[in-house]
Amino acid sequence: MLTMLLALAAGLPPKPVVPVQYHLTTKTVTDVDMSAMGSGVQSFVITLSAYVTVTVSDSGQGYLVHVVIDSSTFDGGSAAAMLPPEMLADPKGAFYHIYVVNGKAQGVLTPTPAVVQAAQLAPALALLLPGFRAAKAGDSWADTTSADSTVSRAGVTANTSGRSITVWTVTAADGGVKQIDGVTAGTTSVGGAQMQMDIQLNGTSHTVAPAGELATTATSKVAGQANMSIAGNAVPMKMTVEMTATRIP
Repeated sequence: MLTMLLALAAGLPPKPVVPVQYHLTTKTVTDVDMSAMGSGVQSFVITLSAYVTVTVSDSGQGYLVHVVIDSSTFDGGSAAAMLPPEMLADPKGAFYHIYVVNGKAQGVLTPTPAVVQAAQLAPALALLLPGFRAAKAGDSWADTTSADSTVSRAGVTANTSGRSITVWTVTAADGGVKQIDGVTAGTTSVGGAQMQMDIQLNGTSHTVAPAGELATTATSKVAGQANMSIAGNAVPMKMTVEMTATRIP
């Protein structure tokens, strides 16, 4: 911001915002125990790979991070035939406006338009933000995220509510580059019609970021257990979600 003001005062145009590109990936593995319904354990793997362009600009007391999805590849594996059309819609061109204050996104990360595959990238994008926080080695802080939404499809309404807390710690800060580790714990409930699912998730994250900038690399792995009730039948589930975000030179 100071550079921009000095440039304006000198009658010079401000330095343009330089976009950067990232490769984002998510992999979700779900094991569903269908014993109560006469079947065994079924495993499903869903992967999503996307290339996005990100620009960052000063905005008030924080930063405005603009993300555009350039391309993506989605693989529903053996679950593809069961997925609703909304999950298969191409997210190309969808975008995020993320307002970041002291390393934390303000509000819920939601893409425009609300394409399902684009929404699945939100946790990976959140991994890019902790480097904006003014923190030194040894500093810790907690970020709390809450969600409460209702989705209707084909006459069926599903309610989703959840809350997660991530404790971030700067484990090292050498040469202006910070190593930041995160520990996450959360719960999510999804219910509708004859289905109810309660999920408990725990995970870890690691980001590498120059001070005051987006992360250059970030990884996250979350594991969880869920108890799902379908028409009165108990269906236990286990899942893991792995995410990566890598800046493209």
